[in-house]
Amino acid sequence: MAPAHTRTAVPISAADPQGGPLLEGSSQTRHTIAAIIPLYNGRRFIAEAIASVVNQTRPPDEIIVVDDGSTDGGADVVRELARTLPVTLLSKPNGGQSSARNFGIAHARSSLIALLDQDDFWYPRHLEVLEQPFLTHPDAERIGWVYSDLDELDETGGLTRQCLMADMGVVHPKTNVFDCLAQDMFILPSAALFRRSASEAVGGFDERLSGYEDDDFFLRLLRARYLNLYVPEALSAWRMHGTSASRSPRMTRSRLIFAQKLIEAFPRNAATGYDLGAKVVLPRFLAIAVERLRAATQDCDYAAIPEAREELETLLPYLHPRALRRFRRALKWLDWGIRLRNRKVMRHAAKRLTYAWERFSAKLPPLGTRAPATPARNGRTF
Repeated sequence: MAPAHTRTAVPISAADPQGGPLLEGSSQTRHTIAAIIPLYNGRRFIAEAIASVVNQTRPPDEIIVVDDGSTDGGADVVRELARTLPVTLLSKPNGGQSSARNFGIAHARSSLIALLDQDDFWYPRHLEVLEQPFLTHPDAERIGWVYSDLDELDETGGLTRQCLMADMGVVHPKTNVFDCLAQDMFILPSAALFRRSASEAVGGFDERLSGYEDDDFFLRLLRARYLNLYVPEALSAWRMHGTSASRSPRMTRSRLIFAQKLIEAFPRNAATGYDLGAKVVLPRFLAIAVERLRAATQDCDYAAIPEAREELETLLPYLHPRALRRFRRALKWLDWGIRLRNRKVMRHAAKRLTYAWERFSAKLPPLGTRAPATPARNGRTF
């Protein structure tokens, strides 16, 4: 068998969810599935989420709800349902969604893990379709996760977009780190089924993150050379609302942790010539920080400026000195504008931030470009 990193992850057809024929003489491996639902103040939605798990055409072998310190009575709803349904309720102090997921995985006995956010739900064939590659794919033992498209709903449960991933225009499945570092991966745990041993091998979810923890987890699986397969069919529903974890205030703080983690994990590689941390990761997150501060500055939103500025300041030390000087000059104009409470000066500061970003981004190489070769002492390059 070829090493995992030399193979291409192949999309699974919605009409042929097996992803490939059985190998001659092979037999299906029996898997067990644990459905794990982290719960934090999700009383409004938890019954619907559990019902979608119970109604699967391929029932899970375990249903675990992890109460992460809820205060709205959501755990009481689960206890009532557990009187007639095969649901296990675990309780722990509040530690965030990553912590709750890890806690549930640690208490599961099954070989495959299916996570479901409390405000999402699965369509009936979710587990049946996603399990098939683990049973029948020629490289089944190398599969780390299988995931699908999903529908986007609003808070009332009304459809916003069918097949959200197809509408986003993002490449699936994941086959290289360039795309995964340059933008969000758009793999939602509620739409995925992954091997528990793979999760354990990469250390599970990073509990420091309460936002971007999904990208962090699946990127580490990809880097560990696990195969991933994609089903271009909506098998679950993702609900967007004001209290969704994806809209949490923790997202901003988590973004900085994730950005620094990636920058430090991908230094310039002299052997390959890739400088992914500085040329791919930094521009991605710097663009967000600059735009947040520029908008707050342009609008003279003095309350929002400190947090936005802190995000930018955290990333500035990673810049080349020349680019750093441009941003520092812009920040001096910002300081003057704040001190004078002068709208004209503030707008000029916003323009200086835009100019600093444009000069920085203009020098970025195309995605996947190797850094220029460095002359060695003997005159050769590498």
